[in-house]
Amino acid sequence: MKPYIQHDIDCKTFIRIFECHVEPLELQWHYDESDRTVEVLENDGWLLQFEDCLPVLLQGVVHIPKNVYHRAIKGVGTLKVLITAED
Repeated sequence: MKPYIQHDIDCKTFIRIFECHVEPLELQWHYDESDRTVEVLENDGWLLQFEDCLPVLLQGVVHIPKNVYHRAIKGVGTLKVLITAED
């Protein structure tokens, strides 16, 4: 089971919602096979961490390059993001 609910907008754009009840162990290190732009729509304390970097507050618009390990770190409330996969 995925730690989020996903609403597809089109084949490259979707909204993901991570609820406050997600277990931190479900938020695993991973990489994506394409570059992605992540726009934060709602955030209550969630962090983003790239491999070999300290975590930072997930805010604004973030570019996540393909094949770069990263993870979300749970905040206290909901995280809602708009993700666009790039070619």
